Amino acid sequence: MQVQTPIQIFCSYARNDEVWCQELEAHLSMSIRQGLFTFWHQRLISPGENRQQVVDAHLETANIILLFISADFLASEYCYSTEMQRALERHQKNEARVIPILTRDVDWEQAPFARLSVLPTNATPLALWENKDVALAQIAASLRHMIENAAADTSQEICPYKGLSPYREEDADVFFGREAYLQDLLDHLREERRFLLVLGPHSSGKTSLIHAGLIPQLRHHGLPGVTCADIVTYSPCKPLLETWLTLPVFDGARTLLEGLIRWRKSHPLPARLIFVVDALEELFHCADEAERRQFVEHLIEIIQSDLATLLLVMRDDYYSDLATYETLIRCLETHISNIPRLTSEMVRAIIQEPVRRSELIIEQSLINTIVDDTMSTQAEPRRRRVHRHSSALPLLSYTLTQMFQRREDGELKAHVYRDLGGISGSLAGWATQTYSALSSRQKSLTRRIFTDLIALGDERSGVLDRKQERFLSTLCRNEQEHPLIREVVEQLARAHLLEVQFDAVQQDVRVGMIHEALLHEWPLLQDWIREGHAYLVWHQRFLEQVERWNQLCLRMPEEVAREALLRESELVVAQDWYHQCEAEWTKQECLFLDASKKEREQQQARQQAFQLAEQEKQNLFAQRLALQALLLQEQR
Repeated sequence: MQVQTPIQIFCSYARNDEVWCQELEAHLSMSIRQGLFTFWHQRLISPGENRQQVVDAHLETANIILLFISADFLASEYCYSTEMQRALERHQKNEARVIPILTRDVDWEQAPFARLSVLPTNATPLALWENKDVALAQIAASLRHMIENAAADTSQEICPYKGLSPYREEDADVFFGREAYLQDLLDHLREERRFLLVLGPHSSGKTSLIHAGLIPQLRHHGLPGVTCADIVTYSPCKPLLETWLTLPVFDGARTLLEGLIRWRKSHPLPARLIFVVDALEELFHCADEAERRQFVEHLIEIIQSDLATLLLVMRDDYYSDLATYETLIRCLETHISNIPRLTSEMVRAIIQEPVRRSELIIEQSLINTIVDDTMSTQAEPRRRRVHRHSSALPLLSYTLTQMFQRREDGELKAHVYRDLGGISGSLAGWATQTYSALSSRQKSLTRRIFTDLIALGDERSGVLDRKQERFLSTLCRNEQEHPLIREVVEQLARAHLLEVQFDAVQQDVRVGMIHEALLHEWPLLQDWIREGHAYLVWHQRFLEQVERWNQLCLRMPEEVAREALLRESELVVAQDWYHQCEAEWTKQECLFLDASKKEREQQQARQQAFQLAEQEKQNLFAQRLALQALLLQEQR
């Protein structure tokens, strides 16, 4: 049986062309209502969501990709070098169809997409049309005609697996394996509709479970006596309180409680607001203690007001951090749900059910092999199992996606699975293959980039290493290497090992690892961490000191900022590491070290001056005593 899925359209545009995307969406509204296709653009990203992750997920699964071409689009590093390049790669592989839409006059005939058919059909940019509705109607009709003719064929090409991307709400029809646990969550919420804390290991599918599993259930079936009129999702991010209080539900309200009361007044019973705070562990990385306490007070206020349902989702290794907020924990402690470990039945459903709902073919023996390989990670020694068990889901999803892309006549083949290296080897094999194709200079920079993107944990306290984002500019040690760093980052992003996102506020590109499974499953990366562990641990603390000094320099008097400089023993260690790793240091790190050295020299100079002054005082005192003794002797 064939999956009856709407054709997915992805829109790529520069900010100044957003209006054309909105206008086209209006012209296509009837087809959208008919379920002919979905129309996705960046304005649909919810506040607090990982922007790059969401964009990548839609870009990778889109059947049609619209490029809104203008001078701003061609000048945008992100639109041109990231979204367009990936779109054209998928077009070249017949995975998607790319359609350039000319919005404003620009010289585009030498662009990489110049050989593709453009819209409007006469190649006249939308801005030059006297009646723009005529042009937009023509584009809408062309898209509709194209989709109607190609819908059956294209729907067969939709991959039912998500690779390293999380399942979203629109993927509910291909999300399987957690049905029993989803029922447990619904039972919890029926028992206590005010709140629930969901805990699970890193990479255990928490986001997919909530977005593709629980949220669709709540939308369609609600809770007893409740109509779920509004579900708001949020993930903690910088700046914490600003992004939280600018959620649409709080629009115009001076306080959180005022926003909740306004919502209740405009949505009479049995409607209910549901807050989903995903990746709550990010609270401990994106805010200081004062901001965290204020945010936690907001969560408590939601619970105690009973004006909304609060669903918190967090990595279980951060529970001890959350437990320091005793009032919140007292509210939650009897309503905590732990995501169960994978079972062979769950794994089988993840593989088999999407196949049953499509025209794909996979032999039962191959399913058995994949299930056994996935479950075998739990039979390893505990030290490795802690790291590998929770990576099983993303590795399984990644392997199945790779097998789909290499399918033969609609069949997922055993020899492809073997060539990929099975469950444990597929991602690591691809990462190593990508790395091996780089030049020696690029390999050196790749090692440095990846180790820069790791926040080391503490094995003694059970805190695992985790991926972290860095700005592209901070990955560069000097201005001269910026073009090469950018080139390497772009290559790794195109290979889906890194994710990139332009930050309009900082005017810089955020860079991060595509998934923590890479951190725990790629032997080469683990070797880099092990070989440089002493320096990486020290350097992580050193960077925190540099950042604190920078912030104090911006906000505080000079004498206060001096307090953040390195002390004598710290300075000795820092100078030793500098002599060993000078080429690895950024300009800002060198400035901090120089400022610390200068402060130490000034302290030594002040101390020496003080000692000289004291010595002078002692000499004068001694001279006076000697003179007095001489006078007494003469008097006698």
